[in-house]
Amino acid sequence: EHSLPLEVSYESWQTKGWIYLYEESEVEVVSLRVIAMTEHHIVHKDKHHRFESQRLFENALEIAKRLQAKRVTAYFAPTLDLADNPFDRALDTFAAFGEMAQSLELKIDIMPSPPKSAPLFSSAEDVQNLLAALNNEELFGLRLNDQNLGKVETFFSQWKNGLAHLQLSEPKEKPPLSKWWEILGNQPQIISVLCPQFDEANSTAELVDELRAT
Repeated sequence: EHSLPLEVSYESWQTKGWIYLYEESEVEVVSLRVIAMTEHHIVHKDKHHRFESQRLFENALEIAKRLQAKRVTAYFAPTLDLADNPFDRALDTFAAFGEMAQSLELKIDIMPSPPKSAPLFSSAEDVQNLLAALNNEELFGLRLNDQNLGKVETFFSQWKNGLAHLQLSEPKEKPPLSKWWEILGNQPQIISVLCPQFDEANSTAELVDELRAT
């Protein structure tokens, strides 16, 4: 109805029939979020978890290319059981992901796990440190969920780095988007809106109109 591009959730390493439905439709898929990585942390102490998370993400990159998406989101699953040298492991893993993504003309957004759900990579600062070490702003970006930021305006006023992808929760009222971008200093390249379960006030349509206006 609103001619919006979609973000698709990728929930299994197995190729499922829904992929063909998107391929045959005229809907634009702009991003792929690897939900399956919520089960397997990329730097878990168990090598099975590490292997599965890597396989899932590599497969997701291939699916994203098939769907002609532009970006793929890597999500850090909540866990307390990290391998030794988790930061260096993550750096090596994402460097390899980056080479594959670049060959497929994709970009990677990295999303932290919920606050305090893991000893590492559960904050924007942790992920930003990883992005700084990867040192490739053209290939990698930060994705944040507005629900995890506390007071959004306070967070943006203190955040001195870029933001590639902002995920908005189900809208109950229109957020002050223009003010957010002014405080942040830039507008994220992608703004995704979770599909609301209830939208009696048509607030999603109003939010879409305001996003387009800004």
